[in-house]
Amino acid sequence: MQDRKKARFTEMDTDKSGKVSKAEFLTAGKARFDAADTDKDGRVTPWEFLAQRGG
Repeated sequence: MQDRKKARFTEMDTDKSGKVSKAEFLTAGKARFDAADTDKDGRVTPWEFLAQRGG
């Protein structure tokens, strides 16, 4: 679990500053939302959410 969190943090830290800015955090969140919204209707269903999480 910790390795996954560390990897996610590293992925969000696009400028490699060791900190995640609000802009970096929001950009990563939008990318995750877009990936989960498989039918591209601007909404994420519980099923899309679970599929994106691998559940």
